[in-house]
Amino acid sequence: MLTTHGIAYPHLVPACQRLLPPPAHVVPLHDSRAEPPPGAADHLIACSSAQGERLITAREIIAIFSSENYTTVVTERQRWFLRRSMAEWDAMLPAGLFLRVHRTAIVNLAAVEVLERRSGETTLARLRGFPQPVRVSRSRQLALRIALAERR
Repeated sequence: MLTTHGIAYPHLVPACQRLLPPPAHVVPLHDSRAEPPPGAADHLIACSSAQGERLITAREIIAIFSSENYTTVVTERQRWFLRRSMAEWDAMLPAGLFLRVHRTAIVNLAAVEVLERRSGETTLARLRGFPQPVRVSRSRQLALRIALAERR
């Protein structure tokens, strides 16, 4: 119930809930999209490079990193440089397999081997097949821990 200066406005609650998005720091305990649909890992994605175009499966992707309107897709064998925004990747990739851990990084949850806590509130994710640790933003740390716990 909405109250302002001690006055209750019960008829405004549904309208307020529709207008205001949930706070960014609130992570649902169970996301209905957490379980990828059957075959989601086999979802084909077209990648092109100087050697030509190739279809890769979602499960082959270790991580995706952004640099303005371009992204680098990292697989165990190759890196692909594509003109695709992170928002496009967010919409395209199966949610139960991938998670955006930073404004510049999306990781394959199956590739996360270790989460390291550094000085302060810095958390780094070590990925299988990728030498550099990936920084996890403070706002996404809890979501990553929950997603990893649900996968195990």
